[in-house]
Amino acid sequence: GEERKTMMRSLDDDETYDYVYVDGLNLCFRNYHGMSNLEYRGYKTGMLYGICRFFTTIRSENRKANIIFLWEGRNSWRKAKYPFYKAKRDARGKGKTYDSEFIESLEYIQQEVLPVMGVEQHSCETYEADDIASFYVYCHQTNYLKRIKYRMLLVSTDQDWYSMSADNVDILYRKGIKNKAAIEKELGFSADKLILFKALKGDPSDEVGGIPNFRTVTAVRLANECDTFYEFADKLDEWGDTKWAEKVRANSHILVRNTELISPKYPLPLDVINVVESVYDKERLIEALKPRGMNETVNILRRW
Repeated sequence: GEERKTMMRSLDDDETYDYVYVDGLNLCFRNYHGMSNLEYRGYKTGMLYGICRFFTTIRSENRKANIIFLWEGRNSWRKAKYPFYKAKRDARGKGKTYDSEFIESLEYIQQEVLPVMGVEQHSCETYEADDIASFYVYCHQTNYLKRIKYRMLLVSTDQDWYSMSADNVDILYRKGIKNKAAIEKELGFSADKLILFKALKGDPSDEVGGIPNFRTVTAVRLANECDTFYEFADKLDEWGDTKWAEKVRANSHILVRNTELISPKYPLPLDVINVVESVYDKERLIEALKPRGMNETVNILRRW
């Protein structure tokens, strides 16, 4: 109904953004596996096709937007401190997840396509893409408070990115753009309380466990009524739930660990962020796309 139209916008709506921050590996991974049947002259082209479709859609409606791909840094400090972090994902990566065709597609996009697409690439050793995104949103919000109203679009299917939503920060999640109201309705609490919720429940996608068997409905209620996890046990006592209050106290180390793992790290020193600059060059971009059969995108570029 009308409420859904207010909270969920498609890319066809009249919206413009100043900055578009993309979870690069997330987008590449989804397109590679989501369109794994696409091939051209022996090359797997699903990843490239998805990136091209994303670029032409965003650029056609946000001509002046700064589009920046954020990549995972190597040697994650989280994994160094907590070896279980994303362990199953890494194990899958040794098999079919990051196979040679995936790596070839990824490197072609990073080295041949994005540098002439007018799309910068940023990464930071030991940090993840959402750490960089959080830092940039923080920087922009500082300006926002000074009445420089930058509008931002964050692109990821990683729910951790929800915590960055704000009145001027939307999330492109799969095929729909979610604003702050949509995200908070989905979560059941304020977006900036997502870390509190995950401190209790963990994050299965990253192999981060929560307090065993903790009820989701109670975690949502605590996220709504508490500002820090230090308040959880006392709040449960206040509600008469002494059994779980004691379990929370006994598992306080899990709350500390999860908060550290899930919280984005900022501010980041600007001099440690690796930036690959890019200037839009239509002819060179066409030459990079033609050998991979990206005729649809080439035709769009020629009309621009």
